[in-house]
Amino acid sequence: MSNIFRQNALNKLSTPEDLDKTIRVTERRGWIALAGLALVLVIALVWAIFGSIPTVLRGTGLLYSPDAIKEVTTPDAGFVTDISVRSGDTVKDGQVIAKIKNQSGADVELRSPGDGTVLDVLVEKGSPLQALASVVNIELSGKPLQGVVFVSLGDGKRIKPGMKVQLSPSSVRAEESGFLLGTVSLVSQFPVSAQSLLVQLKSRELVEALASGAPLIRVDVALEKDSTFSEFKWTTGSGPHLKLTGGTLASANLVLGEQRPITLILPVFQQEGN
Repeated sequence: MSNIFRQNALNKLSTPEDLDKTIRVTERRGWIALAGLALVLVIALVWAIFGSIPTVLRGTGLLYSPDAIKEVTTPDAGFVTDISVRSGDTVKDGQVIAKIKNQSGADVELRSPGDGTVLDVLVEKGSPLQALASVVNIELSGKPLQGVVFVSLGDGKRIKPGMKVQLSPSSVRAEESGFLLGTVSLVSQFPVSAQSLLVQLKSRELVEALASGAPLIRVDVALEKDSTFSEFKWTTGSGPHLKLTGGTLASANLVLGEQRPITLILPVFQQEGN
């Protein structure tokens, strides 16, 4: 029979001189990588068991001062001869904001009741007016701010006073200044309509921005005070370098509770926790 194996290969197999050499199974760098991976896994496991993830409900709302909104009305019946302000304008105490010609032909000046911001102009030049008709709504400055958030009827049943709230005013970049912190102070028992919102907020523009047509639950939010420039507490600590004003729209995160990350992967742990 012919030999199908090469003689050189057979000679190497027959010489045991290399059998006592150490076999390198894993390099040092490999062990370091494995140790690092093990450490990451341990940290992830500890976080999954002992860490927490907030359960968040999202809503829309605004900042406003409930005691600061004032209606400027006409004392007599007549018609509007001039409107000198628009929604969003800043006004000073005593500033003339409109002129009326009453039924006696006398010109009547309507003035701002204080420093503030025009929320809504309810009439146009030439509009006829009854006595005590509302002409302009103004939010006076320097009054305490609070948040108000609106959520769907179903979501409203999950919200309780004392829950934490994170607000992101439209005038602030959340990625730079963080979120404005607050606490739920009151939850309405019944849905609010667009008409009732108009009565409360005194601004058609705000109502149009907030009302979606579906029944809404109102959630009042007490803002947390702090020694920052804005005078409120923020997730970043310092917050933005600006003063917050009423009528500012805001998105909201309402924290319903917290849960361990492992319960999201293995629900059995949630049952044991309960």
